[in-house]
Amino acid sequence: MSFRGFDEIATSSYEQRIFRCKGCENTCDVTIVETEGRKMFYGDRCEKYQGKSEEEASNPFDVREKMLEKYLQKSRQKTSAGLPRAGMFYELAPLWAVFLSNLGFSVVPSQKTNKRIISDGLEKTTAEFCYPFKVAFGHFADLDGRVDFVFAPDIIQSQRSKYSDDSGIRETEWDRSRTCPYLQNFGPVVARNTLKTRCINPVINLRGDRKKLFMELRDSFSRAGLNFSEREIENAFVDGEIAYLRFKKSLRAEGKKVLDNLGSRGIVIVGRPYTAYDEEMNLKLAGKVAHYGFTPLPMDFLPLPDEDLSRRWGNEFSIQGQLILGAANVSRKLGLNAVFLDYFGCGPNSFLRSFFERELGKPFLTLQIDEHTADAGLVTRLEAFLDSIELQGERR
Repeated sequence: MSFRGFDEIATSSYEQRIFRCKGCENTCDVTIVETEGRKMFYGDRCEKYQGKSEEEASNPFDVREKMLEKYLQKSRQKTSAGLPRAGMFYELAPLWAVFLSNLGFSVVPSQKTNKRIISDGLEKTTAEFCYPFKVAFGHFADLDGRVDFVFAPDIIQSQRSKYSDDSGIRETEWDRSRTCPYLQNFGPVVARNTLKTRCINPVINLRGDRKKLFMELRDSFSRAGLNFSEREIENAFVDGEIAYLRFKKSLRAEGKKVLDNLGSRGIVIVGRPYTAYDEEMNLKLAGKVAHYGFTPLPMDFLPLPDEDLSRRWGNEFSIQGQLILGAANVSRKLGLNAVFLDYFGCGPNSFLRSFFERELGKPFLTLQIDEHTADAGLVTRLEAFLDSIELQGERR
């Protein structure tokens, strides 16, 4: 739509009205401005009424979400296991979904993050945590009373960042892959302060001794009155692990298709999985990037780094930080730009951000998000960043 000029705008008449969209739990107040037979819509966060461009329709983040949801199909098992969409959910959901299904449970994820879940999380939180951890309270509360139990493992260490079905574990890589301290305490902090429903809360190390891992899972179910043999636990877990590895490999394969036809208009959205892949937590950032003619790329659509980054960043003990530095390394080599998602109260990111800057080797946009962040401020900063990329391209 081209600019009509100030004189025409000043003399034209228009009508304005507001209605509340009930298409989802966000219940946006949508403003309609109608002038000379044309309608303009403002305020719908998902841009349902503004329509979507061709680029948005093929948004790689939507593709990733659909690939993930395939592992969360409803089954007819009598006993239901709740899986909160928080913490490592967007990273390890295929593993846990297949694991629980193979044990005979119907997997029920909490609803996707929405205004109600955010509000419940802020209300139930017990301290001034970072924004994602506050919202986690809302996801646990969403499952309370509608499942037989909630499965909430405290993961001390995750797999190595280059753990895949074709390369295996590379022993030269980082010798630690810790998770955030908050993620190591989902059960003691969130579940015990949120749930009346029973919670199965194993404390596990995905890089530790396998026999100890299977025994911890078996004992956690046993304490909840659900008895399995160690062999049943092992078989279910191995199947879940295979599903997870296939999921990660399929993401990279899908990413290769995008990268092969991308050109220079790719924007890698970098962040911890509970914000980078949760569209409500990041204010639908991927859709906004696509709206301006750029292609938003999930981190796990990128190929694995071809060098051992632990030699340069040996003190990065966090698995999420290691994956982010890997994305920075690959983005630099592919000539991609990046948006770094951050949030107030995240201590580890205060160090990681400087590591990321040095590894990427070029300017990037940092967006700090919390419960007070509004669309307008985010869009203004994003537009300025994308305009600068356009200008750089023209100068070349």
